[in-house]
Amino acid sequence: MRVAIDVSAAVGRERSGVGTYTAHLVAGLRALAASRDDLELAYLSNRFAVTPEENASTLPAEAIYPGDRYPTRLAWMQLGVPRSIRRIRPNVCHYPNHLGPVLRSPGIPSLVTMHDMSVFRCPEYHTRKTVFVHRSIMPALVRGACWMLAVSESARRDAIEWLKIPAERTRVVYSGVASTFSPTSTPGDQLTLTRHGLRAPYVLTVGTLEPRKNHARLVSAFLQVVLQERLPHQLVIVGSGGWKGRVCSADSLPTALTKDRTGRVKLLGYVPSSDLPALYRQADAFAFPSLYEGFGLPVLEALASGTPTLISRDPALTEVAGDGAGVRVDARCVDDLARGLLLVLGDDAVRAAARARGLERARAFSWETCARHTHEVYRDVAETTRDRQVFAAS
Repeated sequence: MRVAIDVSAAVGRERSGVGTYTAHLVAGLRALAASRDDLELAYLSNRFAVTPEENASTLPAEAIYPGDRYPTRLAWMQLGVPRSIRRIRPNVCHYPNHLGPVLRSPGIPSLVTMHDMSVFRCPEYHTRKTVFVHRSIMPALVRGACWMLAVSESARRDAIEWLKIPAERTRVVYSGVASTFSPTSTPGDQLTLTRHGLRAPYVLTVGTLEPRKNHARLVSAFLQVVLQERLPHQLVIVGSGGWKGRVCSADSLPTALTKDRTGRVKLLGYVPSSDLPALYRQADAFAFPSLYEGFGLPVLEALASGTPTLISRDPALTEVAGDGAGVRVDARCVDDLARGLLLVLGDDAVRAAARARGLERARAFSWETCARHTHEVYRDVAETTRDRQVFAAS
């Protein structure tokens, strides 16, 4: 079985959660392909990075299917990819980043991973262009022969509701967590903190700087707690600048930072993936009060690191955290955020329980399992399509 997979998100310079998902999925699929003769992979991308840190999938440039380069990802996806698919003639095409070509080659089924439905559920968190493009392409993409992977049951329910895709053409395959995220400190941890100008103790949050991640309320709640309780902690924010990340408004991060008279809030910007495990496990607590997610990979990374974790009551986050792992808060209420922070920082019983339950929960996820289950979906999609073609021809 030959599978063509879009690896663009995995070979960019600063990978988001989708890029991390794609990179680890590709690595797992490559390991499967090396150990069995029923899987052949073809990689598609309109770009690639050449350094190991930028290209975490470890794919060399020569592994990317050549030609069909276009000035924008959208043009490449809608015009170049169909041409490449006609040449490769795969049994299945997989698009791991929401979008794929609307015009598909006859007889070649498509599989798209839908990470969330934020452009439908909360369009105010995106640019008008993003909303227009995604709302135009996503419904058209899932019609006809296209199947859908969702990274959580919550994401699957949202996609069925908003895209009207038949439930029988959807599957849930959870993301994984790398083995590098563990509670065991290494000699290099302190060097990593020093390189980033950090000192313990601190609270960590990881996520693109955009309104949906709710950084502004987190900053306000953090300052409230450390000033009232006289705690020595810093708040460390890791993430690339996203949409409205630098816009000053009443509830924006830049405005919230103007209220920090103590210098306790530290923005690190984008951090290489190799540095993240040390930042997680050396943190006193991890906070992820996002207003909407489809999975929430940073939460899983924090749980695997043994770090007491605070999350919003978003359905996907509570699904990933499971029973008892993570203190839940009303992410739109600064006072409730402050209450949750005080629990994970100051209540030893809560901290111990959160650590134990988080480590137990994280053991249920792995990228090897994600790759294996994804391969099973490839096989089901290819076999179902073949059976339909045989039936139609008879």
